[in-house]
Amino acid sequence: GFYPVSTGFTPENIRVFDLQEGGFLEYRPLHPYFTEGVAAQKLFMLMQTSTETLKTLQITTKERRMVLDSLLAFYQLHLPELGKIKSLEVLRMMMGKS
Repeated sequence: GFYPVSTGFTPENIRVFDLQEGGFLEYRPLHPYFTEGVAAQKLFMLMQTSTETLKTLQITTKERRMVLDSLLAFYQLHLPELGKIKSLEVLRMMMGKS
């Protein structure tokens, strides 16, 4: 399998998640496949959190949606056959309306 790489960074220096390369950066890449700001920082923090301490991660509904959208964009870029996730609307409803 494959997944985003989060080694070598701290939350303070994360600015961008490069969807094409699957890693975090301090600066925007030259291509358009990236997410930045809070979504990139929260994704990084999520990846650094163990399942035992996941409950302690402070993340709003809006931030959860941004992280989900970033992860979906990453996997859709690398797995075009994935297509549209049919259960996404159900998942969004479960995450709340905020």
